[in-house]
Amino acid sequence: MKKKVLLIGWDAADWKVIHPLIDKGFMPNLGKLIGEGVMGNLMTLDPPLSPMLWTSIATGKRPYKHGVMGFVEPNPAGTNIRPIHVTPRKVKAIWNMLMQKSYKVHQVGWWPSHPAEPINGNSVSNFYQRANAPIQDPWPLLAGTIHPPEKNDIFASLRFHPDELTWEDLHPFIPNGHQINQKDKHTRNLLISLKKIIAACTTIHSATTYILEQEDWDFMAVYHDAIDHIGHGFMKYHPPLRPHVPKDLYDAFHNVVTATYRFHDTMLGSLIELAGEDATILLVSDHGFHSDHLRVNAIPKDPAGPSWEHGPYGIFVMKGPNIRKDETIYGASLLDITPTVLAHLEEPIGLDMDGKILTNVFENIPEIKTINSWEDVSGECGMHSKDKLEDSAANQAALDQLIELGYIAPPGSDIKATIDAIFDEEDYYRAVLYADEGKYSEAISILRRLYEAAPTDQYYGHRLAYCYLQTKQTALARDVVQTLIAQQKGLSVTLLRLQASVAMQEGEPEKAIEYLAQAIGEKPIHPGLQRLMGVAYMNVNDVQKAQRAFEAAIHNDARDHHAYHYIGKLLLKSGRPKNAAENILESINLRYFNPHAHLDLGKALLELKEYKQAALAFQIASHMMPKLAEAKTQLVDIYKNLIPQPEKAAKLQAQLPDYTLPEIIIVSGLPRSGTSLMMQMLDSGGIPIFIDKKRKADANNPKGYYEHEAVKSLAQNPEFLAKTADKAIKIIAHLLFHLPRDYRYKIIFMERDIGEVLQSQHQMLLRLDKAKKSLYSFKVWKNFHDVVDKVKSTFKGNPNVDILFVQHADAINKPAYVARRVQQFLDRPMDIVQMEGAVDKRLHREKSGEAG
Repeated sequence: MKKKVLLIGWDAADWKVIHPLIDKGFMPNLGKLIGEGVMGNLMTLDPPLSPMLWTSIATGKRPYKHGVMGFVEPNPAGTNIRPIHVTPRKVKAIWNMLMQKSYKVHQVGWWPSHPAEPINGNSVSNFYQRANAPIQDPWPLLAGTIHPPEKNDIFASLRFHPDELTWEDLHPFIPNGHQINQKDKHTRNLLISLKKIIAACTTIHSATTYILEQEDWDFMAVYHDAIDHIGHGFMKYHPPLRPHVPKDLYDAFHNVVTATYRFHDTMLGSLIELAGEDATILLVSDHGFHSDHLRVNAIPKDPAGPSWEHGPYGIFVMKGPNIRKDETIYGASLLDITPTVLAHLEEPIGLDMDGKILTNVFENIPEIKTINSWEDVSGECGMHSKDKLEDSAANQAALDQLIELGYIAPPGSDIKATIDAIFDEEDYYRAVLYADEGKYSEAISILRRLYEAAPTDQYYGHRLAYCYLQTKQTALARDVVQTLIAQQKGLSVTLLRLQASVAMQEGEPEKAIEYLAQAIGEKPIHPGLQRLMGVAYMNVNDVQKAQRAFEAAIHNDARDHHAYHYIGKLLLKSGRPKNAAENILESINLRYFNPHAHLDLGKALLELKEYKQAALAFQIASHMMPKLAEAKTQLVDIYKNLIPQPEKAAKLQAQLPDYTLPEIIIVSGLPRSGTSLMMQMLDSGGIPIFIDKKRKADANNPKGYYEHEAVKSLAQNPEFLAKTADKAIKIIAHLLFHLPRDYRYKIIFMERDIGEVLQSQHQMLLRLDKAKKSLYSFKVWKNFHDVVDKVKSTFKGNPNVDILFVQHADAINKPAYVARRVQQFLDRPMDIVQMEGAVDKRLHREKSGEAG
């Protein structure tokens, strides 16, 4: 007999609202479910937009893998836009997978699920519950909302129309309803919206209870959007009363959010009873919803604007056979739901899934089975092709609601421009998702294109600058920020924060503190500002002010995992490992995927002589970030000296950089990218250099080329490298791929605008009388671009290669900053003043945009 699983989705449900209601006895069914199972935070993805998130929950895959990338899409003919359908989903959902294993599966209202998929049970699409006509008019069931279609009449009869709601029905939501001024248009629209949301929620519940009562089932998924829609419409009226909220509207609607949660608890009680004691029940939300001082006063014009009201943590509850009882679990992500359900059912997990199995929910961990991909499993799965006929009335009704909720703008008269904007928006979301996963290079390539096409779009610029900062491309980040400042003719809090981040990367923490003080003065509780201030104080070694700033960050947002981690680092440094471990654990509990937090937890546990737990922390850090050599080094020490396990120690040692190999310092980059300049700086700083002086200084390089003839034959004769140990040598980017594995390499890679590089090369050839005054070739530009990308990808995971990327513009304009970065990277005593003095700005002749 198959296990039964009921997966319930409450969009935007948040523990910040739920916990006080449970404590008051207002959500008894959820309280009981938690007591009989496990609960925890569920980390969302960025951007937290519901259609892509619920599809990730149902597939275990990130949005750019499953294909659902936004709220709307062009219709197949390209003549209009429509709400997102299920057809862009390229992979199987959990119900498709289980159908292939002969489970009887049903789904109700999942977003998106229209047109209803032909699964072996009932499929009710997310277009089902919307009333698109007054109650006195015919209310036909929209085509494609039900599978199998022969049950259309049954499900049509289960629907609940907004106009069926009486004042008695509305009383729990608006106790003062009879006193509301319905002559006011805004108030009247709020009432209409409230009735629509309650009715739609009731309809979904009615369809779900019908299936549980009348049909055989093994797996059921049901989705409710009411908490999210109520949040966007009524959270502004949730207590306490804020200064900008009209008192009459607050008095009318202050109970709506609380009543909505209580209504959901009542529905949950019915589902628990119908599912039966033997069923496994999961209750999840895709993100939270700010209900306290973090609520925004106005929605910004960001493509993902409504998501600014969303919190980063959804809810997770799981109860059933072999599930732990009355425990809190940590580190869950919405990507983990499908792998965990599959493991619970003892079905295989696809190795191409991005989520993990939440093994900490089980009393006894089931046998873990895997397959390469569920997409490789043949046979009927209940998905359908993209040529499914569409219903224009259904599309328009759903589209109108998305516009009403503020998720999308009304389509313009120029439909091509509207469709182009949709594609740009999808690309923007894709870039944000890449950045959320740490794939900053991929994000930058998209954001740079979007920003260049729309340079006045501040949100493209903000994200691009952030990604540049994450990849230490400080000069490029600074350029974007300065451009945005010039356009806006002033400094917003976001720009002040970005300026502070740039200043810190450029070794100017004092300036960063000034920017942040100005930003905090404007918005004292803006998320992240106090935390960044703490980092700035750490950089000037003011530990007390740093700790106070991190504590202020936590006071502003008790779920700021970074702030807990930083306090832990300060406590560890001050010799208080127990307190450090407590704070770092709190950080990990909030965001599990943070390898550096696990590394620091391991260090604290080591000092507490908790060697086994320390080893586990280092293992997790190493697993999350394989190139984090410090974690492996700590493990080697533990297994050699503290918990002797020689075989483990030897295996880990093999994964570490081989410090017995000689180290060579390489200065590299494209020709004319500043490699000679960096060699001059190293020479002046006291680093021995490997050159032969055969190529004399000339007008192109007045201070010399700092080269060695032997480098040209690196591919054929690398033996000369034996003479370069602990010295610096210049090797152009194209030759790096021929480096032998007999050495450790510290590569300082000079990056320069490729247009400048090509102009500089062209001018050099003109001065040598080897070129005509003509434009350089696009093919050459493409080749150079590909070479730089290949360098970044080739050496990314090599434990014996470390690379520092240095912007040519930084070396010219901020030589002291570059000198400090190089000294820290090489970890050798160097004369910073002499390095700075080696730079002659007058030699920076070719700049992007100038004539060649």
